[in-house]
Amino acid sequence: LLNQQEINMATITNWTWSITSLSTMPTLEGQSNVVVNVNWNLSGTDGTNTSTIVGKTPITYVAGSAFTEFQSLTETQVIEWVQSILSIVGVNSLKQAIQSQIDSFKNAAIIESAQPLPWAITKS
Repeated sequence: LLNQQEINMATITNWTWSITSLSTMPTLEGQSNVVVNVNWNLSGTDGTNTSTIVGKTPITYVAGSAFTEFQSLTETQVIEWVQSILSIVGVNSLKQAIQSQIDSFKNAAIIESAQPLPWAITKS
């Protein structure tokens, strides 16, 4: 059975991760152009409303571990790094925050509307 939180998250039609920038060290542990920070966005949409969280995740390279040359990195690979570091609990927490924001858009009691500026209205 799904709990209410899982049901709410299931209403999202799309989750989108994007990498906005990578910071590197020129040399680290014998490697060149080693990624040390990843800036990313996670967006959720229900088809009408969208919310985005912006984040930054530090990356630690351990000497001797698998290394991909900077020019060979893919966005999918870097997203996998971020998700692994955040863990499933962290990723779900981000998704819940986004879902809450989208729900607040859908359940807004007051709809804002643009009004003419009072000093711009001509008086007769």
